[in-house]
Amino acid sequence: MTAALRDSRWPRVIVSNGFNKFFLSVAAAHAAADGMLASFLTGAYPTAPVRRAVDWTGTADHPKCGRLLRRGDPRIPAERIRAFPVSEAISILAWWMERSGVAFADRVNVASFEAYGRAAAKAVLETGGQARIYHYRAGFGQSSVPVAKRMGMVALCDHSIAHPALVEYLVRNEGRFPPKGEVPRMSRFWTCIARDIGQADHVVVNSAFVRNTMLSQGWAEDRVHTVYLSVEDQYFTTLPARSPARGPDLRIAFAGLVERRKGVDVLFAALESLGDVAWRLDLVGPIPAEIAGRYATFLRDPRVTCHGILPRDRLAALLTEVEVFAFPSLCEGSARVIFEALAAGCFVITTPNSGSIVEDGIHGIVVPPGDPEALAAAIRKAADDRDAVATIGADNAALVGRRYREPDYWRNVRDLYCRIA
Repeated sequence: MTAALRDSRWPRVIVSNGFNKFFLSVAAAHAAADGMLASFLTGAYPTAPVRRAVDWTGTADHPKCGRLLRRGDPRIPAERIRAFPVSEAISILAWWMERSGVAFADRVNVASFEAYGRAAAKAVLETGGQARIYHYRAGFGQSSVPVAKRMGMVALCDHSIAHPALVEYLVRNEGRFPPKGEVPRMSRFWTCIARDIGQADHVVVNSAFVRNTMLSQGWAEDRVHTVYLSVEDQYFTTLPARSPARGPDLRIAFAGLVERRKGVDVLFAALESLGDVAWRLDLVGPIPAEIAGRYATFLRDPRVTCHGILPRDRLAALLTEVEVFAFPSLCEGSARVIFEALAAGCFVITTPNSGSIVEDGIHGIVVPPGDPEALAAAIRKAADDRDAVATIGADNAALVGRRYREPDYWRNVRDLYCRIA
C-alpha cells in the first residue's frame, strides 16, 4: 500500500455485492488492498465455517458447491465480510417457484431483496464507522440505503443493465427504444429495482448504452457515471494461447443464457439463412425449455454444438479456438463475455444494445438489434475475409490486455469515489 493511499483523504467505502459472484467483489478486493474497505456485504459466501462444512460433508465436487466456493476472494479480509445466505436462499426458492409457474413467485423474489436490505442495514450500523461511501448493487440497497445516508455516507448505486423501465420493453420491441416521454409499465420485480436505484445520490453504470437508457428516463447527467468493466485477473491465468488452426468452416461462438433478450432468435434466423456460407456454431450456456422446444430442429443441426454451462477455464479455451463471437443482444448492461471474447482474440459481431466497447469496423461489426438480415450479412462478410478477422482478433486481445484489466477498472472506480465523496 502506498503512503498516498494510507492518507485519510481517501474515502473509506462499504461495498454491497448482493447475490452470486458479481463484479463488485473485484472493487472490494482492490479497496481492501488500498486500505479503503470498511466492509463487504454479500449473499451466500464461502466463509471459513462454510468451507469446513463442505469439507466435512465431502461435497466440494458437487457443481453447486463448487460454484459457491469459487465466489471466495482471498484478497478480501475475512473480518471485513458480512454474508447473508438466508436472503439468497429465498431468492433461489423464488427461482424454483417461477420455473414451476407459481403465480406469486415475483413477490417472493422481491422479498429476498428486502430481506437482504434488512440484514445489510444492520451491518451498515455495525461496520459503517468512518465510511464515506455506500456502494450498493441495484436491488440490494432497500432499507439499508437510508441508514447509510443518515450516517453521512454518499449512496452510490451500481446498476448493470438498461433502466428498469426499458428492459422488458426493449425485448418486446426488438431492441428499439420507446417514443420520447413514454414510460413503459414495469413488472413488480423491475419496479423494486427502479425504486432502489431512486434512493441513490449517484448511479454508476457499466456502459454508454446503459447511461443513455438512464438519461432517457429523466436522470440528470451529473448523477450517472460510466465505468466499463474489465477482464478479471483470474481469467487471464486460464487463457491459453490462441489456436492457429483454421478449418474450412467459419467457427462462431455464443455464450450466455440462450434466451430472446440476448438475441438468439436473431442469431438462429441469420445462420439458417446462410445457405452459401460454411459455418459452425458453439453454443455455450443453459437453454430454457421454451427455446429448446421452439428451435429443436436447429439445435439438432450437426453444425451446432450445445456445450451447456462450461467452467470459465473451458470457456476461455473454447474462445481461443473460434474466430467470431456473435452476441446480438436486444438489451444488456455491458456483457462481460464480450470482453472475455475480445481478450481471447475473437472478432466480435454484436449490437449497440450489448453495451460493449466494440466499434464497427475496428473490433468487429456492429449491427442493429433485432435484424437477422444485417447479422447474416455481417457473418458472410467475416467468412469472406478470414485473414482480416484474425488480424482484428489479435488487435482485440492486445487492446483488452492493455486497457481493460482489473487495475484499470479499479482506478476508474476509485476516481469516482473521490469525486462524489
